[in-house]
Amino acid sequence: MATIEELFILNDTTFRMLKKRKDSAMNKNFPSYATATLQPQYTQRWSSVYARSECFRAWLEDEPVDVFTTRSAHFAIVCVENMASFRLQAAHPVAEATISPQHRGVQSEKNGFEIVIRVQPEDNLFIQVPGLPRFYLFASRPEAKPAEVDGVLHHIRQGELVETDCLELRSGDCLFVEHGGIFRGAIRAYEAQNVKICGNGLIDGIPHLLRRTPYQHLLRFEGCRNVEVRNVTLIQPRTWTHVLYGSENVLILNIHQIGDGCGNDGIDIMNSRNVWIEGGFIHSGDDCIAVKAQCLESANKRVDGVDYRSAYTMASEDIVVNGLTVLNDGGGNALEIGHELRCDTVQNILFKNIDILGVHGHGAAFSIHNCDRATVQNIVYRNIRVEHYYEKLFSLRVTKSRYHFDREYGRIRNILFDHLRIREEIYNPGYSCSVIGGHDAEHQVESVHFRNVTLGERLLRNMEDWDCYTRFCSGLTFSA
Repeated sequence: MATIEELFILNDTTFRMLKKRKDSAMNKNFPSYATATLQPQYTQRWSSVYARSECFRAWLEDEPVDVFTTRSAHFAIVCVENMASFRLQAAHPVAEATISPQHRGVQSEKNGFEIVIRVQPEDNLFIQVPGLPRFYLFASRPEAKPAEVDGVLHHIRQGELVETDCLELRSGDCLFVEHGGIFRGAIRAYEAQNVKICGNGLIDGIPHLLRRTPYQHLLRFEGCRNVEVRNVTLIQPRTWTHVLYGSENVLILNIHQIGDGCGNDGIDIMNSRNVWIEGGFIHSGDDCIAVKAQCLESANKRVDGVDYRSAYTMASEDIVVNGLTVLNDGGGNALEIGHELRCDTVQNILFKNIDILGVHGHGAAFSIHNCDRATVQNIVYRNIRVEHYYEKLFSLRVTKSRYHFDREYGRIRNILFDHLRIREEIYNPGYSCSVIGGHDAEHQVESVHFRNVTLGERLLRNMEDWDCYTRFCSGLTFSA
């Protein structure tokens, strides 16, 4: 079994390898871009088709900002080059407000019906005013239209709304959605290379949610290489929001997602490798991040109502999720590996510097559910903060479920939880717990290390410090 130090070395190697590619994409000079109950407020930047909020109005440096609505939250998208003043007006006086992630310590000024904060690029904030819906603020650096692309440039301009059942991206293609532009429909790429989705605009799955079209997923990259998705906002998916299947060399940078119901996974990484997710915000009605391995037996396979055009058998490995903010609201878990793990290994995964704002359903903040034959190993969770959870904190299990396919059981080993800060509320003691369990003596959970993990005000030093149920597991260690 790997020691803590060996796990650090394994993950640092993965981290450095993927960071080189991520940095090459992010070290660019972004050109300047002109950014542009209450009576709903409309500007000329966005299509008037969308209903605006009757609970909030907003301004960025005294310029009006549109506030949109979904079933789960109201939200605004802003472009900023530097620190700027953001003013939010509520439908009733703002006596108090909570701004998350709370560890950021964002300061606010409250004046009657208004709250004023300072916002900077890549700020993705949840402003909770008691008695009103959730409000999300998504900030990005402004992007200009790519100067040239190898394939077709699909350009959706400010004020435009383009709707189609499905846009298929081919090798070299780019979908650029300007701030103020809206694309409604599904997006697919099949065995394509060098494809990109970028801009500061909105991608909406509402046509498929309403019409029940064959397109289950909002974004799906199948068998692709060299994929980049950056700064866009994805809302109202029918089922899974963003799917990588059999793909490699993928960058997902500062994207924002709101999924409203059970089954609306955030990002599903299936049989894919060399994946880097940096920054961004995911509100999901199911798993926020899910690492899986379907490994279909043949092409044109239909699984859970979804048609896949090819079968991919490679492992899910070499994955970094860094600087992300997530909120799980309903089913599923915050950071999930499983349930479908139909390959030999799922390994070398780093979750780092993540804020879990809430796990409000019956899932867990940290979960590995191995329901197939895979050996899940060399997984590190580092510098993660949990603001709220309810039923389960950790859930590491070798088991079977309605999603299992393999007859053989797998294993879980070499897991490190390092520097976690978990807020404990009055609702947790006596209600919340953790579960660590294998299937039998040959299919165990082994070598799980808890290093500097704080639950409420106490440091976890042994099994007596928390409410955890175990079976068929070995090598659990605790250290400061």
